Amino acid sequence: MVLGLALALLALAELFAPKRVVEFWLRVAVSNPDTVEVRPWLYALARLEGVVILLWLVRRRRGSPRRRLTPRRRNPEPTFR
Repeated sequence: MVLGLALALLALAELFAPKRVVEFWLRVAVSNPDTVEVRPWLYALARLEGVVILLWLVRRRRGSPRRRLTPRRRNPEPTFR
């Protein structure tokens, strides 16, 4: 639950402020972020990543009750024809 909330917050930040998120991770990953040249398509890719994470979280949340109600059969009976 906490991990899902953290992922949702990160995804929303990537969706609405991709430049700030990219700059933050550049400061974390690179010793001198001022010398790194960021391509313009990187911000669009960060937004896309945010959308994909949000869609995954929504789909995972919607799908979980169905999985609990219909258990998977481990050893299905063989069908002979």
